[in-house]
Amino acid sequence: MNISLIDLHKITEVNHITQFCDFALSIDIREIKAGYLDLVKNGPSRNSKGIEYFIDDHRGTLKLGEISNRREEHLAMALVNASKDGNLFFLSDGRKFEFLDYQLPLYSERKSGGLGKVDIIGFIEKKILTVIE
Repeated sequence: MNISLIDLHKITEVNHITQFCDFALSIDIREIKAGYLDLVKNGPSRNSKGIEYFIDDHRGTLKLGEISNRREEHLAMALVNASKDGNLFFLSDGRKFEFLDYQLPLYSERKSGGLGKVDIIGFIEKKILTVIE
C-alpha cells in the first residue's frame, strides 16, 4: 500500500475508532517514512515567494554565542542533527529511537489560523511513529 500522508484522513478505517487500531497495526512504518520523505520532496509552496514547505536537509545551526529563549527548539535541532550524523539514541527500556525531523509545520501558509509546528517526529525501533511536542 502506498500511503499519502495528506490523504490518510480519507480512509474509512482511520476515521472510525473501532477500526483504527487494526488499521494502525497493519501499516508498515517504512511506508509512513516514505510518505513523509515524499512530502519533503514534493510539499506545497508555503507562499507566493516559493519558500518550501519542507527542507530536504533540515539542519539548523546556531551562531556561536547566540543567546535565545528558544531552548526547546535548539534542543530538538541538536538531537535531530546528531541522529542524522549517525549517533544512536535509546529509550530507557533499551529500544532505539531515530529522530527524523524537527519543527515540522502543520500548515501550508502562515495564515492557517492556530496551526503551529510539531517539535520532533521520529521512530521507535523503525516501527512506531512518534510525535514529541
